[in-house]
Amino acid sequence: MKKLFQTAALLLTGCALAALRPRASPDYLLSAPARPSRPTRLNVTIPIGSGDPPTEFRIWGYGPVETVYGTFQFTARSGELCMAAAEEYGNDLFFDYDHAFWAEAGAPDKGKAAGWFRLELRADGLWAVNIRWTPAAEQAIRDKEWRYFSPALDADTTGEITRLWNIALTNLPATFDQVPLVAANVRDHRSPDVRASVSLDSLYGLLNAAIRERYREAWLFEVFNDYAVFEHLGTLWSVPYTVLGTSVTLGPDATEVIRTYTPVQGGQTMRTLLTALNLAATATEAEALQALNSRLAESASLRQQLLSATGQTEVQAALGVVAANAQAAVQLGAANVRIKELEDETRTTKLSGLIARGKADKKLTPALETWAAGQTPEALEAYLEHAPVIAQLAAPAATPPVTPGEDLGDSAPAGEPLKFNGKTWAEMDGSEKHNLHFSDKATYDRMRADHQKRTG
Repeated sequence: MKKLFQTAALLLTGCALAALRPRASPDYLLSAPARPSRPTRLNVTIPIGSGDPPTEFRIWGYGPVETVYGTFQFTARSGELCMAAAEEYGNDLFFDYDHAFWAEAGAPDKGKAAGWFRLELRADGLWAVNIRWTPAAEQAIRDKEWRYFSPALDADTTGEITRLWNIALTNLPATFDQVPLVAANVRDHRSPDVRASVSLDSLYGLLNAAIRERYREAWLFEVFNDYAVFEHLGTLWSVPYTVLGTSVTLGPDATEVIRTYTPVQGGQTMRTLLTALNLAATATEAEALQALNSRLAESASLRQQLLSATGQTEVQAALGVVAANAQAAVQLGAANVRIKELEDETRTTKLSGLIARGKADKKLTPALETWAAGQTPEALEAYLEHAPVIAQLAAPAATPPVTPGEDLGDSAPAGEPLKFNGKTWAEMDGSEKHNLHFSDKATYDRMRADHQKRTG
């Protein structure tokens, strides 16, 4: 095998295929050599069955590509390299006839295309998709003038495929057990690499019959290289199978199939999208689309709200306004705190002044100072404006006038009643009695008792 790789023509120039001029041939043209002077070819054999030419088919599945020249490997890295080269090239890849494009000499129209296609990397391998055959090639395939396809590829010294250049229609395969081109189109473009002596139509019939015999009311959903998928009572199941001659044998057990999205380079569905949408890996396409549309609608609504609130027409300008407002809010908060501190200081100072004034004006007793300290400056100021002067604070402490014959004992009093500031108890008004109670409780009690004794 190593000798094969060493002696094969190494054709690695960077010429654009669209130039349609000969370049050094690719490492391998996967068709058997028509004559010894041509580069080594390794056909990936897909016989063309009955029906319309395919619009897509799988070129290689992951794993070994067995040919008469040895075994090549199509790996995950192979897929990435092939897709990267195709994306860098940017143009459609093309089909030609029997690798005529790579011939060193030939007819002037040897580079004529049989069709055009794009590459797509899927979970099961590398696919030619969006195939557009020329009218001549389409008719030739229908007439079975061409039956197989042959990729032109590059591979490294280990046999790992590193690039796909183009694909040729050919009739001399070198790769074993290639799947029919047209049959691939008939069976939803995911044909198995069946290495058996039965046609795909026969395989479908045999598998369907075997599954229905074992699982009533089941129907065949899909067929792969070594297992089949079927639906039974609304659930998908997979079951292995083997082909021997013209008979099919199912494996002993079926396994439930859970549809998941797999991150595939070049594919449309990526696990990262489901993660970004906070969806489980088992989410359906409809659920993913619904979540995505919801996010887009929410984003559009928030954008409009932002622009409306800031009076801007561009998001970046609106964000600038928001940042400025946020900074202003921080500064305003600090200013409000300072204002509150100053207000508290002013209130305390003003209250202290009012209390001092009330005491000086003889309108606040010591007992009233605590009450006054809990008032607002406005309330205390109004109180002091209307409060009377407390007489006992304005004059020295009174001594009861001496009245001849006064008797505050149990016997009836003799002489005139007691007086305070020239007034008897009956002559004093309520505020005078109130002030006397707080300023001279003993005199207050004596005068009140004297009055009660005299009045009975």
